[in-house]
Amino acid sequence: MHTYIVVFVLVFLNSDAMCQRLQLLKFDYSKSDSIAINVPRSSVKTAGEFAKELTKNLNTEHEKYRAIFRWVCENVEYRKGRDLDEADDVYKKKKTEVRGFAIIVEAMCHAVGIKCETVAGFIKTNPYDHIPKAMKEPDHAWNAVFLAGEWHLSDASLGAGVVEPRRKKFYQQFREEWFLPDANFFIYTHYPEDVRWMLHDIEFKKNTFKKGPIYTINAYNASATLGAKAKGKIKRKLKVTIDSEKELEYATILFAGDEDQPYSVLLKRRDNIYTIDYSFDKDQSGLCTLQLNGEPYFLFIKP
Repeated sequence: MHTYIVVFVLVFLNSDAMCQRLQLLKFDYSKSDSIAINVPRSSVKTAGEFAKELTKNLNTEHEKYRAIFRWVCENVEYRKGRDLDEADDVYKKKKTEVRGFAIIVEAMCHAVGIKCETVAGFIKTNPYDHIPKAMKEPDHAWNAVFLAGEWHLSDASLGAGVVEPRRKKFYQQFREEWFLPDANFFIYTHYPEDVRWMLHDIEFKKNTFKKGPIYTINAYNASATLGAKAKGKIKRKLKVTIDSEKELEYATILFAGDEDQPYSVLLKRRDNIYTIDYSFDKDQSGLCTLQLNGEPYFLFIKP
């Protein structure tokens, strides 16, 4: 993999950049998706050559990027122990650990003239391993891609499917939400080694990420975030503040292994800000899910 030296100034995400991202998301990518899903087996031997072949009938950079992202998500499988350093190896074997996804996306983008970088960092998605999160060496990688005059974030390894937390088994299924996610939410699940790649306008400290809970896709879809003081490992009380664009009507707490017995929680509201102050019983312990409107939003561990 070539090393690219990039000199840039990252401008914090503002309202104009947010509108730009939303415009990109509203674009009809049916042509790009159809090409990516139905492209016939190619005889070309490199990821770069294939990227040119894949995108030759697409006009804009965001359509080309979508085709690259979708093809990688549909054709590359996560496989623990397959830590590949070269995009061409990922292209040929189509099985890799998370870094390989970012490497091949970057290489394919460069081949068709799209600015794209691999971002090393930390991920927080597995409550059994990530509460609290060990942050000694980067354990994940994703991409920053320059589209329509702005840098955006993207994670093809998560876009390709899910890994069952306990068994670590990979299930391939395209996940739209990781195509161009909101940087203001992305920081709750991804923390870059180089903080310039946060690409957002809120202060977020490494220790907040390290000790925080797990955010689910429901929280993402509702633009729901917790206060900076929220901890993933809780003791006697769950005391949190929730900022949500989606109206929240009720809250429950559910413990793993006790799915038939959710505990009702008092949810107080003021404008878009909700507060919860719940005291646990002595016998309540284990993986704890805070459900809002009947859907899982945040995961905690109660020792």
